[in-house]
Amino acid sequence: DEIHIYQSPNVLKLIHPKDYSYYHVLRNKLGWSSKLF
Repeated sequence: DEIHIYQSPNVLKLIHPKDYSYYHVLRNKLGWSSKLF
């Protein structure tokens, strides 16, 4: 088996709102902000 990794010639630009927080989204998706008890 072989895995080939190469850079794509295409560019992807992502647009986020000004108040976007990667860590806030991560906490919500992983349930870190929920109470344990």
